Amino acid sequence: MKQRVMHLLDVAICILGWYAMSISMTLFNKWFVKVWHGGFPFVFTMGAIHMSIKALLTRAMLWRHPTAIAAISPHNYWRLCVPIGLFTGADIVMSNMSLRYITVSFFTIVKSGGNVWNLLFSIALGLQHLSPSLFIVVLVICVGIGLASYGTIHFVVIGFVLVLSASILGTLRWVLTQFLMQQMDPRQNKSLAVVFHIAPVSALSLVPIALLVDGAGLTSSVFARDMTLWMECLVFLTTGGFLSFLLIYVEVELVKSTSALSLGIAGNLKDVMQILMAMLVFQDHLSAVNGAGLALATVGLMWYSYLKTTTTATTTTTEYASVVQQDGNEDEIGIQCRTSRPHDTTKQVDHHA
Repeated sequence: MKQRVMHLLDVAICILGWYAMSISMTLFNKWFVKVWHGGFPFVFTMGAIHMSIKALLTRAMLWRHPTAIAAISPHNYWRLCVPIGLFTGADIVMSNMSLRYITVSFFTIVKSGGNVWNLLFSIALGLQHLSPSLFIVVLVICVGIGLASYGTIHFVVIGFVLVLSASILGTLRWVLTQFLMQQMDPRQNKSLAVVFHIAPVSALSLVPIALLVDGAGLTSSVFARDMTLWMECLVFLTTGGFLSFLLIYVEVELVKSTSALSLGIAGNLKDVMQILMAMLVFQDHLSAVNGAGLALATVGLMWYSYLKTTTTATTTTTEYASVVQQDGNEDEIGIQCRTSRPHDTTKQVDHHA
């Protein structure tokens, strides 16, 4: 019982830190690419710098803790690490680019639809058990987020396509991340290992695109001609890189402690808070429909919490279960095909995770 409470406390702390960093970064990115001195339009450069900083930070951490990361097989590297790295880079660039065309509220509602993609990808890869109640609760939360954004949406096709693509790729990368962590040596720091392997892929994929797309425009822009602006820009980009490293580390830690779908569901409360913050910062109007949407999303989150904490093992079934295993001092989430019986539920995390 004590171990379970400590585990939930660790997850809660990670979620709170994730909320603070993620909401702050979204609002900051909107301000940086759209408002600050007319906006910084060079999103490929921005993404390349952020991912390069992540790659350098993970290697610095490896130097301090040389046993924290184990080698990964070439098969898993090319099958999982490379796609995850490419999807991560594309997700970041498309998300930042979309903020130049759409409001934070619209950005948030489309991103929240990622839970549907999350469910579909998880089922397709055998990482989640198909449950009607799970599908309904995800749908309820997404509808709530949609109503919360209703009336604040300024539809721009290119912005919608960008954020929708980012949502799909972002969801797929976290499902694949969950699968990658199951292939790793349980003795290593999996969160650090994931960032260590995928950040260089993202950076290397974005650098040539940044040079090709942003190079000429950036060197002739006001940001390059004005030394003060250049220094401010450098500080903002570097700070964003450090914060994004902490953010992705916390996200991976949450995937390790729960599941990709649980991360997506927990993100819905963050979406509600993000919409409220956007209304305060960007003067968006909160109508009765918006309030009803926020209430519906909250009810959906409470429903999900109920499903997570209620076990119903009244029949014998064979399925993929998420099992919390102890190996040394580190908890790991593994996907095991096992038989569940009414008396065999002590170590099994609810199938709705």
